[in-house]
Amino acid sequence: MSKTYYLKTRDVYYTTQKSFKNRLQKIRDEHKTERYISNPDYIADLQDFLEDYHPSKEFFINNYDIRNCHFFVSKSPDYQRNYSLYIQDDEKQNSFSVEKFSATSTLANFSQACSFILQNKKLEKKLQLMTENNLSGNPSDYQLIHVSPKFNEIINQFIQKYNLREILSDVVSENGLGNNAPFFNEKYQYLKDEFLEFYDSLDLEYELQG
Repeated sequence: MSKTYYLKTRDVYYTTQKSFKNRLQKIRDEHKTERYISNPDYIADLQDFLEDYHPSKEFFINNYDIRNCHFFVSKSPDYQRNYSLYIQDDEKQNSFSVEKFSATSTLANFSQACSFILQNKKLEKKLQLMTENNLSGNPSDYQLIHVSPKFNEIINQFIQKYNLREILSDVVSENGLGNNAPFFNEKYQYLKDEFLEFYDSLDLEYELQG
């Protein structure tokens, strides 16, 4: 079974590493002449890559406030013919490669498990928005995006409410089990209902992309 790559901010999937890498390379290649990347979706995907999939994710998490940094493209310091992506804050900057990936972070696994719990609700909302906007085709042709709050913000609020930050690795299944999606371990199955109730309590704004 091929590994999927889940991006927690936009709540979207890439079915292969190649498709995710192509996305990241596209972001880099489109910004060779611009100082900063401004597209919010591009920024969200770079943030998720650094937090959840980069081989040095711990370095970036510990040294940068990733959610409040700039991203830009410039010539690589080592290979002047090539361009690299950079993350920058007020004091420092680092280049980073999009060629290699690590095991998925626990937070991304937890977010994906929550997203899986919502699949029926998201399908209902998608069909509703398609009807309201006179859109034809298959629901799978569209992505349901959480505009406000963003999906990663929903997850962080839930984690904070139930004090889960320090025990996430106990709550959600580990990498490498071969399941379609991560899942809540037996002791924490009750969190499924808690999450659904929490989600329903929010004032949510959606957008269809397709």
